[in-house]
Amino acid sequence: MNLIRTEQIQIEGTDELSSLCHLSKNLWNEANYLIRQEFFMNGNWIRSNTLAATLKTSENYKNLNAQTAQQILKVLGV
Repeated sequence: MNLIRTEQIQIEGTDELSSLCHLSKNLWNEANYLIRQEFFMNGNWIRSNTLAATLKTSENYKNLNAQTAQQILKVLGV
C-alpha cells in the first residue's frame, strides 16, 4: 500500500483576490448562461471567439485582465 503525504498551505485572502474571484465567477456564469440559452433555443454551441466578442462590453470582462477573461471563455466555449 502506497501512502501519499500532502502538505496543505493556507493562503490568506485579500480584497483584491476576493474581487478577482468574484469577477471570474460572474463572467463564467454569464457566459454559461449564454451558451445554454443558445443551445436550448437553436441547438447550437457558441464558440469561445463568439463569446469573447459578445461579452467584451460586459463589466465582468472589462474588469478582468484580458488573458484571464479569454481563458475563462476558452474553457467554456471549447
